[in-house]
Amino acid sequence: MVSFFIKTGIKPLYTHISASSALMNGKICEDYSNAVRPGIMLYGFNPNTRIGEPEYSAYADREKNDTDDTDAYGLKPLMTLKSRVLQIKKVKKGGFVSYDNTFKAPADMTIAIISAGYDNGIPRLMSNKGRVLINGKFAPIKGIVTMNLIMADVTKIQGIKAGDEVIIAGKSGKNEITIQEIAEIAQTIPYEICLNFGKSNKRIFKSL
Repeated sequence: MVSFFIKTGIKPLYTHISASSALMNGKICEDYSNAVRPGIMLYGFNPNTRIGEPEYSAYADREKNDTDDTDAYGLKPLMTLKSRVLQIKKVKKGGFVSYDNTFKAPADMTIAIISAGYDNGIPRLMSNKGRVLINGKFAPIKGIVTMNLIMADVTKIQGIKAGDEVIIAGKSGKNEITIQEIAEIAQTIPYEICLNFGKSNKRIFKSL
């Protein structure tokens, strides 16, 4: 198309077919272009990582120092999704949590009800698979993710109360839940997770 335009006397000021991946791989000159449109890397995510690679590990308890959360390209995740604990409930052994009775308590449990659901971009595939961070500790999601609520097991976390901050994606203390982790559980890509997080949630922008 560029060659066609030039032959007909049209000379575009800028041309590109390059996004984040080409920029990170040094492939710009091969695109016959003089511009780049960085996309997902502006959020701090590596577009070259694929589901199944170590960076995606959904079950690795990530414990890092604050200075140790960049990847080999120097990318650092910029987005954090937060919510709050609405209520704490005691569930007896044999009791069910959330819709469709998909989770049955194997013992007496303490469950935190959290103000977030699939309307806020949390995939329903996180049901009984995902986790959140409360007071810096991992709390596994139990039961079905509903439209506006999720339930998490906080039996082993001391002192949880209504109003406590919940990290759905991001860091709390030395632990982290990455967008890549959520994408793996939801069998999708970080692009979709970022997009869905931005549809109905309040956004707070902070300068770096």
